[in-house]
Amino acid sequence: MKRTPSPRRSLLWAAIAGTLYSGTAVAAPLFRITVIPSLPLGELCSPNAINDLGHVVGTCAQHTFFWTPEGGAIEIKVPTGYLGARALNNHDVMAAEHTKPDVTRDGVLWDPVNGLRVFTPDGDFPEIGEVNGINDAGKVVGAGWVPRPPHTPRHAFTWTEETGVVDPLPDVAGETQLRDINALGQMVGWGWGNNLEGGSRAVILEADGRVTRLEAPFCSTNGAQAYGLNDLGQVAGSCYNTPNSLHAVVWAGPRHGRDIDGRAEGKGISQAFEVNNAGQVVGFWSGGGHSGHAWETSFYWDPETKMTSIHRLLDPTDPLAAVTKLGTVATINQAGQIATAGTVNGEWQLLLLTPVVNSSTASP
Repeated sequence: MKRTPSPRRSLLWAAIAGTLYSGTAVAAPLFRITVIPSLPLGELCSPNAINDLGHVVGTCAQHTFFWTPEGGAIEIKVPTGYLGARALNNHDVMAAEHTKPDVTRDGVLWDPVNGLRVFTPDGDFPEIGEVNGINDAGKVVGAGWVPRPPHTPRHAFTWTEETGVVDPLPDVAGETQLRDINALGQMVGWGWGNNLEGGSRAVILEADGRVTRLEAPFCSTNGAQAYGLNDLGQVAGSCYNTPNSLHAVVWAGPRHGRDIDGRAEGKGISQAFEVNNAGQVVGFWSGGGHSGHAWETSFYWDPETKMTSIHRLLDPTDPLAAVTKLGTVATINQAGQIATAGTVNGEWQLLLLTPVVNSSTASP
């Protein structure tokens, strides 16, 4: 497995790193709130993905919805079982796993025109575990189970119409997972096992199959994970900087990891889940350690703004800002719109946050 980037790739990574660390991205915006009217499916509603059209997919308990500003919310139904919807591309194609009553899973695609269809795993993948990403070319990434002695590890997969379900990392003996894919076909995730030298290791997988470890000097041997990437190859994830302290990281190259949390070691946990082409990052942030959290919230970060609770970026002139309390889930698109959820006047709501102005907000 090749891990060393070519000289040309190294120069590209260096240019990306310069962009990430130079503070050239937009300053933190203020956000105005739009309540997303959801179906009457209960209070456990969460947005899982937003595309560049501002369209959202998410779940309400074991129900899945698709929302557009023009058409409102519709439920995506399956005859039995339920869908786990975490990915939506700019053609409004949703990729998800379908959990059936016998608890086995298939991969499925859905769009408003063609409805639901199954891409059934076969060969080395008798069962899909989870579907995590889809790009505009229709390539899907996720993880599934492969029957290999002496146990059954979960292994990364890709799917296209032409190739079907494929294991892109067949030489890794341990478990692997892919979490996101960009417009160039680059993919990120992590793996662990003897081929990757122990604990979880964040990786970027190029479209041509080359694999590169994502590292940082402050990351301990306990592991690192890569969750999202943009079209510039910048990666959002997390790593342990002490055995019990998990911090959000943005990579602008294989060894250009940046701890964006900013707190001292052992002070709370954070995870960066998504980064757009402007270098805007959203994720999860908490106080305390792994248990007994004093608080939990979703955060926003960019190179000019230290990690900030998204709640602090609500436009104070918006009448909803004073009566809204945001939850811990957030997903961002290329326009900087954020889909999230929280309470408005004490009632749980799905929310669309739209940036309206730029400011140098830097409050934690």
